[in-house]
Amino acid sequence: MTALPLGPRMLIGTVDETGNNAGNWTVAFTPDVFAINVPFEVYHIIVNGAPGSTFTVFVENNQWDNVQVGDINSWDPSQVLGMRPGQSLYFYYSDAVTDLTPPTVTVWLRAS
Repeated sequence: MTALPLGPRMLIGTVDETGNNAGNWTVAFTPDVFAINVPFEVYHIIVNGAPGSTFTVFVENNQWDNVQVGDINSWDPSQVLGMRPGQSLYFYYSDAVTDLTPPTVTVWLRAS
């Protein structure tokens, strides 16, 4: 069976509200952003941010990845990131919100 494409979701970073990345940019794909009620996969990610920035990816409170190039990067993993309805995906950027350069993250999704 072919995976059903669910399209992209794009967000712009905001001041961290999770308490896990205080003072820095955070991009939070919450269940209301995903708006999906079946298991799904993140199969492609595109990020843009401040020059020299890095970011860490978390699913809920569990670290998934650590990326050293946060200014312009894309990710086509050989092992997709499986997500369940109700889970959140966070991108915790290393740069402070005072740099006035919020990152953008686009995730491409498909039903698993």
